[in-house]
Amino acid sequence: EQLKPCPFCNGSNLHECSTLPHGAAWMSCNDCEMDGPTAKSVTEAIRLWNTRKGPNRDPGYLVLLEEVR
Repeated sequence: EQLKPCPFCNGSNLHECSTLPHGAAWMSCNDCEMDGPTAKSVTEAIRLWNTRKGPNRDPGYLVLLEEVR
């Protein structure tokens, strides 16, 4: 399954993080440094990343996101 853009910043600079074989995997955005939910496999981490909802795209949030970058 192909990764969808980050639900927070719409970035596509994503990477896989894991502590496998110890049982934890998640996806992370290099653009805004947000992490996805933790899963028991990379496949599950991708599925969770692709279905998560981002925050409301109000102007205040977008200004804050730009300041963090």
